[in-house]
Order: sequence, then C-alpha cells, then structure tokens
Amino acid sequence: MILDTADLQTIRDCCRDEAAFERLLSVLAGSLAPPETPPPPPRQIWYEAILQALPDRVFLVNRNGDSLDFKGTPEDTEHGFSREAIVGTNLREFLPPDLAQRCLDAIARTLDSGTLQTLEYQIPTAWETAAGELRDYEVRLVVSGPSEVLGIERDITARKRTEEALREREYRYRSLYTNTPAMLQSIDCHGCLISVSDYWLSSLGYTRSEVLGRQAVELMTPASRHYAETVVLPEYFATGVCKDVPYQFVKKNGEIMDVLLSAIAEWDADGSIIRSLAVLTDVTERRRAEQASDRARRLFAEGPVVVFRWLAQTGFPVEYVSANVSQFGYQPEDFTSRSLLYGDIIHPDDAARVSAEVEAGSAVHLTAIEQDYRIITADGEVRWVYDFCSLICSEQGHLTHYEGYILDITERKRSEQALRESEEKFSIAFRSSPTAITLTTLQPAALSRIIDINDSFLDVTGYQREEIIGLTISELDLWVDPAARAQMLQTLQASGSIHNLEMKFRRKSGEIGVALLSAEIIHLKGISCLQTVTIDITDRKRTEEALQISEARNLAFLNAIPDMMFRIRRDGVYLDCKADQESDFVISPSHMIGKTVYEVLPLAAAEQRMAYIERTLETGEIQIFEYQLHNRGELRDYEARLVVSGKDEVLAIVRDITQKKRAIAQLQANAERDRLLGLIALRIRRSLNLDQILTTTVAEVRQFLQVDRVFIGQIDAAWQGKVVAESAAPAWGSILTWIADDMYLREIRALFAQGQVQAIDDTATATVSPLLADYYTRCHIKASLGVPIILGDEFFGVLIANQCDNPRPWAAFEVQLLEQLAVQVAIAIQQAGLYQQVQTLAASLEHQVQERTAQLQQNMQELQELSQTKDDFLNAVSHDLRTPVMGTMMVLKNLQHKPGATVAISRSVLDRMLQSSDRQLKMINSLLEAHSSEAGGINLNCEQLHLGNLVRAIVDDLEPLLVENQATLINQVPFDLLPATADPALIRRVFENLLTNALKHNPPGLQLTLTVAIEDDLIRCNVQDNGVGMTASECDSLFERYARGTRARRSTGIGLGLYLCRQIITAHGGQIGVSSTPGEGATFWFTLPLTT
Repeated sequence: MILDTADLQTIRDCCRDEAAFERLLSVLAGSLAPPETPPPPPRQIWYEAILQALPDRVFLVNRNGDSLDFKGTPEDTEHGFSREAIVGTNLREFLPPDLAQRCLDAIARTLDSGTLQTLEYQIPTAWETAAGELRDYEVRLVVSGPSEVLGIERDITARKRTEEALREREYRYRSLYTNTPAMLQSIDCHGCLISVSDYWLSSLGYTRSEVLGRQAVELMTPASRHYAETVVLPEYFATGVCKDVPYQFVKKNGEIMDVLLSAIAEWDADGSIIRSLAVLTDVTERRRAEQASDRARRLFAEGPVVVFRWLAQTGFPVEYVSANVSQFGYQPEDFTSRSLLYGDIIHPDDAARVSAEVEAGSAVHLTAIEQDYRIITADGEVRWVYDFCSLICSEQGHLTHYEGYILDITERKRSEQALRESEEKFSIAFRSSPTAITLTTLQPAALSRIIDINDSFLDVTGYQREEIIGLTISELDLWVDPAARAQMLQTLQASGSIHNLEMKFRRKSGEIGVALLSAEIIHLKGISCLQTVTIDITDRKRTEEALQISEARNLAFLNAIPDMMFRIRRDGVYLDCKADQESDFVISPSHMIGKTVYEVLPLAAAEQRMAYIERTLETGEIQIFEYQLHNRGELRDYEARLVVSGKDEVLAIVRDITQKKRAIAQLQANAERDRLLGLIALRIRRSLNLDQILTTTVAEVRQFLQVDRVFIGQIDAAWQGKVVAESAAPAWGSILTWIADDMYLREIRALFAQGQVQAIDDTATATVSPLLADYYTRCHIKASLGVPIILGDEFFGVLIANQCDNPRPWAAFEVQLLEQLAVQVAIAIQQAGLYQQVQTLAASLEHQVQERTAQLQQNMQELQELSQTKDDFLNAVSHDLRTPVMGTMMVLKNLQHKPGATVAISRSVLDRMLQSSDRQLKMINSLLEAHSSEAGGINLNCEQLHLGNLVRAIVDDLEPLLVENQATLINQVPFDLLPATADPALIRRVFENLLTNALKHNPPGLQLTLTVAIEDDLIRCNVQDNGVGMTASECDSLFERYARGTRARRSTGIGLGLYLCRQIITAHGGQIGVSSTPGEGATFWFTLPLTT
C-alpha cells in the first residue's frame, strides 16, 4: 500500500494533537539514519590497571567456596598468604564455621539474583589472631562468570566507627526536623510526601497516615496545582532550587491556606533528583490583607502568561487583568473599564465554539477548562492563545467568575502548519528509509494483516512484497514469541506508544534475528492501525554478548571497589572520579571534574602528584606514594597508586590510610616497649648480679622515655631508705646520697604503700605537701612519674622518672611501661633472695640424690633377678617339653621304618612313651592351675579332714616312688589327731608336691620324716629331709612362680609345684614356709585351721 498526500492528511487529522503528530514525525525522521553498532569501549586496559593497582584482597570463588584465583594485599604477601597458598583451598579452611556459612549463602544469593551482594563481618587479622582485636571487613560480591563470583574484601573498621558517629548526628537532626515549630515537608522524585513535621500536620489538620505517600500537589487548590505542574516544577527540576513560591493549600476542614514555599533538591550521582526538602511559611493573613493591592504582582504581572478574572456573563466582562496584557496591544483599563469585553477580541470564527465549550463545562460541573482559540490584537494581528481557567462558584453553588490565564501559542501553531506542508516529504521518507517500517491493522495476531511495508523491511526479513502484503501476523510467523506481541499490544493500548522494545523475529530462511521495535497507534481512514519501526540489531547483540563475557569480571572490579578513583590526564586535569561517599573527597566531584590538581590540592601535594603522573606515563610501571591532606577537620594520611589507563592518562586509586598509620605508630611504640621489657626480663633470668640489673634498667628506661632522671629507691619498715640505682643527665646531678631525712621517707612511703601510681604532669600546679614541694624544688623536678615496687604483699620501694627541664604530660603507655618494669625489678630482687635459698638447699639436694641412687641400684638388682627367673622358666619349658616330644618322635620314626603293614611294640617302649606323655601333661596342668589360681582364686570343697588317715594313704601310694629313689619315709602322724576343716584333694596335693619335690631335688638314699602338731588352734604339718639343704636366699624365693633353686639339675619340672602349694594353703587361711641350712637338709611346713 502506497501512502499518498490524502493518506498523510488523514494521519494528521487522526493524531490527538500537534504534539502527537510531532512525535510521529520524529520517529519516522529518526529512522532515516539508523544508528551504527558502536564499537566496544576500549576499557580492558583500564580494568587490568585497576586490578594491578588495587591494594585490597580480590578473590574468585565458585558456589562451593573453592578459591579459583586470588590477589592479596601487600601485607598478605609479607605473611605468606600468597596466590599459590590460597588457590585450590576452600574458604571453610580459614574462616570460622558460622562466617564461612554466611559467605556461602551470600555467594549463592549473588549467583541466583545476579546482583551485587555486600557482606560485613568481624574477624581478627589472619596473622595477629593472638591480639584479640576484632576488625570490621566488607566483602562485595558480583557475578563474574558461570557459577563463579568475584569478591573484593575491604577493612572498614575506621568507616564503621565514623558511621556510628553519623547515625548519632542523624538522630539529632531528625529529632530537630520532627519537633521544630515550622512547616517542613520532604518529597521523593515522584513528588510524593515521604515525611512531614508535626507542625505541618497541626497547621493543616491532617494525620501523618493521611498524607504520607500522596503527591504534595494533591493538597493544593486546582489553580495552584496547575501553576506548580506547568510553571514552577519544570524549572525546579532543572535547577533544584525554588524560593518563596506562592501556593494555596487546602486544609482538612476545607479552608484555604496561603503559603510561601522554598525548596532545595538532593541529587544523585547521575544528576537526577532523589528527594526535596521544603519549608512552608503560612502567609494566609498577610495575603488576605494584600489581596486587593497586590493581585497583579501575585498573578504574574510580568512574562508571557496573562492573568484574567472574568465575570460569568455574556461577552466575558473582565474584572481583573495583569499588566502584561500590553503584549497584545491593550491596557488593563481597556477591559476593567468595561469599554472592551474579552469576547470582543475573540476571533469571530472561534467565538461560538469558545462559548459553547464553557457552557458545556459548567453544565457538567467541571472545575477547570482548557481551550485553544484565536484572538485579535489591538493592531489587528491574529494570535493563537492557550486558555486555562478555573470555574468559581458562590457559596450557593452558582457560577460567578472564571479565573485563569492565557498564553500565546502562535508560533506552535505556525510550526504545525509547517509540519503539514512536509507531509509529502514524509511519504518519501517512509519509502526510502533504511529502517524497516510496517503498517498493520490493530488486531490480535490471527486477524492483524499487513497493510504496507518499506524496502528495508524486505531486506531484513528476506521476503518479497507480494509474498507478505495482506497476510496476517500469524500466517507470516514473524514473531518468535507470539505472547510477546500480545503483551506489546496491551502495553501499547495503555501508554499509546512503545520505544525500543527488544524482540526476536524469524526471517524467511528460518534464521532468528533480534531487533529494536518502536510502535504507535495511528488512524488511517477511520481504521486503527499499528505503525512499527524495526532496527535489526542481530549483529550488535552477538557482539554485545561476546563483550559481556569478557567484561563481566572487569565490571565486577569497578562495581566492587570502594576506594576513591580518579582518571587524570598528563596535564593534571581530572577526567572522572568515583568514591563510596562524597565526603571522601576534599571537594565535591561536580567541582572537581575539569579542574587541574593545582586547583584542587595544596601546592606541595599537587607537585608531588604531577611528578608521579609523569613517572607513571614514562615508565609504564605502578607508582605508589603517600601524602597528607586536611579533610573532615583533621590531617589525614592517604596512599595513592598510579597506573597507566590510556594514552596520556593515568588511573589513581587513593585509599585513606589514616587509621593504618596510627595503628603502625602505636604498634612501633608497643614493640619498643615490649623489646625493652623483654631485654630486662632476659637479663634478670640470665644474671644474679642485682646491682648490675638495676643499674642497667634505670639507664635503658631513661633512654626510652627521654627523661632527665630515673632512679630506684628502697624504703624499709624501719624508715631506713636509700637510692639503690640511678641514671641521670649530667646537667641535673645525682641524688644517690640525698634522700636521708626520716620525714621525706615517711611522705614517699605513704604515697606509694597502697600500690598507687603517682603521675604529675606539672609539679608547679600539682597539689602536694610542703615536703614534696621542697623536694621537687631542690631536685629541679618539673614532672614526675612514680610506681611502687611490691615484693609479694610487702612494700619495697619506688621506681621514679623525673623530667627536669619542662613539664610533661605522661602517656598511658609510659605509665604502663613503668608498672611492668616495677614488676620485673621486684622479680629481680626476689630472684636474688631466692639465690641464697638455693645455695642452702644445694647440700640437702645432693644427699637426696645419693639416697635416690641407692634405691635405683636396688631396683635394678631386683629387675635382674626377675629377668633371671624368666630365663630359667623359658629354659625349663623349652627343655622339659621338648625332650619327651623328641623321644616319642624317635620311637615313632623307628617304628615307621620297619617293614610290614603292622608293627609290634614292646611293652617297655610303650611304658616309656606313657611316662613321657604323663610328664608333659603334669607340666601343662601345673601351668593352667597356676594361671587359674592367680586369676580367679582356688575353689575349695572343705569338710572335716582326719590327717592321720590322709597321710597313711599318701605314704602307701608313694611307696613305688620311694623304692625307686631308695628313700626312707618315717610317718610320725598320730592316727587319732583332731580333724581340720579343709579340701581333702587339695591337701593331698600339697603333701604329694612336698614329698616328690624332696625326692626330685636330692640324691638317692634320702630320709623323710612326717610330723603333725597342734599349735594355738592350728594344725602344723612338717615334711623334713636330710638332703643337701638350701641357702636363705633360696628359701625366700622358693614359693615364687617358676622358682627352681640350685638343686634343679635333677628336676624335670618348671617351678610351679611349690607355688601351687602356697596358693592352696593361703586359700585355706593357713601359711607355708621352709627352713634349711646347706648340707643339713630342709624342713617344709604349713598350717591349717582346726574344726571349731
């Protein structure tokens, strides 16, 4: 479809007004020169320079908290926190568990929301955890890539303290704002009330909940609101200031309040108004008094707006008109004298329409009417005017007046005429525009048909004109997302136009493209149509997406850095600046940009900065320097880092290091103090020469404090005193022999006896006793610092430092140093006293060492005997168990080598094998019985036992063994002996062990004698032999486990028989022992309790 002149005229007639037609023209005219895709800004060098110069910690982590990259501070590098040490670790490894979880949560929020997250916390410095001081840190997190976050950590301890002070000040200011007896109001950028003072509420009669959130102009009269919106506010939004603007506010009870409003705006960094603070002055009474005489001035007597007040009568008689009606060639009295009616100057072609519109507005009770019409000036010229008037009614509701103003709009009307004359050019522009333009019917996609397109649309989509004219949007399948078109139409119906809406479209080839779409509803021949202008930005979007990936981390750096940043040219001109708070700058940014460093900084600081700028540009290396400036009412320290950020341009990152400098100075003073204390303490530990320690101490203290005299004085309870050590400057002399007066000593002891520190900055103004005043005068003392020396709970003396040339304020760390030195001196004195005690105790200690040595030797001997017992037992077990087994093995092997399926064994061989196995079984049973008796005790089955019968049975059973050993046994046990309470089997075992033990350990021909006697409710049994006997030492250990004695050469046992005998007798409540002499035999005995 081709737009001819008639179509263009139809477009003009369908526009809402001339302004709408102008917007349509600007859209089409702008499409004649589509913007080229701008090249990406060369910011990579700048970002790299920022990272290189940034003194904060910068780290790159993933969602799990794993460190992907790290750049530490210079202090981190000094203490071993390098990139190699951090990369690959997890933040849980070096943060407390609760803080580590907070950081992981913040990382997740950053990745999920895509917005910058700020996290604050308190932890000690990583390499000073022992100090215990918590530092405040701020971490800014921004998305820098898929599943990764960039963080910049900043020490904000000083800022936190400053913010606390600012909050207190803000609280005071807010209290002042709320309670001040003035009408104060604050509005936001949309003109809505966000706070009002109590006086404001009481003056207008509202409550705070009734007005907050409402636009301030809603509380004005219609005329004041219109005046504010059309005249005052446009200028205010440009300047940010207005003063004494007259308005009328409507109270809650309907009364009108005349006010004068003065306001000032608060701007953001982009130059937009954030909020405004206004002061309203109630001038109602004054306005009423001045209304008659000052109406002309109040209603803009000067300027293009002519104010009228008409009577609601035919011809519009004028009651009042401002003096500037002279711009139309008339004088006010021409109208007020009624010689000329306002209706007389309305153009005859417009008079009827004007009257009809006024009558129609009055009929529907409008409060105000807007009209455009022509008037005829005094010289006959026709001028177009815009008329706004309010309809004024009496208390009975009858229309009495019209009050408003007219504005000359002739030039605008001429422009509209010129626009109509350009319609033909507009048609040509539509066809030849390099931007794609379409006209479609304004219907849903299934019904909306394409009316017309230009050649650029065909080039973008790849279609031919005849292929798409008349098709519906659905048939063309142009929109990738049809729902997006439906949403676009809803927005268009609500706002009337859409500008630069990004949408995806489908070309004829099926390729998906991206475009910026602008659309507006127009009317062609009575049909609502949609005109769209489309700019293909597919290539630009691809370029932008590639740039977004490469610039994500760089943008993250810029958003997260809280330091002051400046871009400065080689000639020193500031190009740009940035800081978290405007108060960080010496002057405001708006006054800094475009000025040179010489205009902003003091001369010395400016020359220093220019020298480093030149050096940075010449060498290309980072330049770091420090300087001082007066800011925030004090001299503050700053560190600047300069890097090249472009041709003849540097980037300066400036950090406030005032707190750091003060902390370093304090640390140096503390380190020197600690060094001195350490040296003195070391000297005390290494030396016992008290005089040397005290003399060296006072000399080093005098040097450290830079005082004129330091001394240590001793005063005992008998009021005897002396100076035991002193270091004094030659100019002030010595007092080693001066303190001797009893009164002086009592005065000094009374001052310090309770442990108080005496610090006098100026002796001339201090309140002291006459004795001390005389002492200060005689010794030329202008300032004095003294601490007591306490030994345990007793007062020893004083450590005193004197300044003799001038008064001196004593610092807290100096007082603390002397207190700590007094403790060290007390230790040295106590140490010297303890040395004498050590000498006295030395001899006693040597004697104790000799005694302990003898005990150790005895213990060693016992250990050797136990080791020998162990060796004997192992030898016995290995020999006694191995020999029978080997014998049996030899017999069996001999039998194995005999021919035949069966082998005959002689009875003698079988007897020897049985004897060998029996010996092995007895030894194993002895081991088991010894272990069970020691672990769980012996179980007794006691009954009344007649020993005479038991012994006779034992003798009969052992007869073969006695014959074998050629031994003689004499049984002297009476048959009628009183019974004992015992286990018969175990007592039989004891007798058998004692008898067989005697036979085994003596040569053949032994004589044995058995006797039993009653002694004090006990039965004593004796087994006596005339064998080889034993030594006393052998008797002492004979009943121990594995004890075998020197006679064991004939034994094949392992030393458990007598041990088991002792266990059995002890379990019965008796005792067992042996008495023997070498060569005279041995007597074994044991006791049992009688039956009661």
